[in-house]
Amino acid sequence: MACRICVDAWDIKQKVETRLKVALAEAELALRFLEEGLHRNAAGKAFQAWKAALAAAAALARDEMLRRYRGKVATREGAEVELADWLIALMPTGRMWEVARALRQSYGDEVVLLTALALNLYEIQYNG
Repeated sequence: MACRICVDAWDIKQKVETRLKVALAEAELALRFLEEGLHRNAAGKAFQAWKAALAAAAALARDEMLRRYRGKVATREGAEVELADWLIALMPTGRMWEVARALRQSYGDEVVLLTALALNLYEIQYNG
């Protein structure tokens, strides 16, 4: 079974473009929900938009990610992949803060501040 995260199958440009399209679509939905007064839904979509954008930023800084995140993880399919590639592909919510701090050198403090804001929006989505 082919691994969906494996490096040899990666076309970084395509992955970044896809993630940015997702980010834009999620942001547009967030605005639509906000206009309709659906604040918790808007918060969730804004969070998803940033999560996709952060994954795109991490993909563009893959060399930095590989330096920071060494080791391998097993996928559900049983393949071993680089931890950095796994983080880029899935961008788990619980690791976003850590990834943002790792990317601070490449992108500046804004990546950390926007991630903090996004995580606050995530809390609003679930806790009101």
